[in-house]
Amino acid sequence: MGEFMHLNTIKYRTTSNPAYEAKTGDSNPFNSIDVEFFANLADIDGDGDLIWW
Repeated sequence: MGEFMHLNTIKYRTTSNPAYEAKTGDSNPFNSIDVEFFANLADIDGDGDLIWW
């Protein structure tokens, strides 16, 4: 299962030394998004070759 991370700027309009804070738990706007990937073998073009899809 993957996880999205949201970084929030805590120094505004600074280019010389920007600082970022990782937002975790309820502070992360992507906290409720579940990322899952399930690869499947399929013959998508009908030539008999199985391709990871």
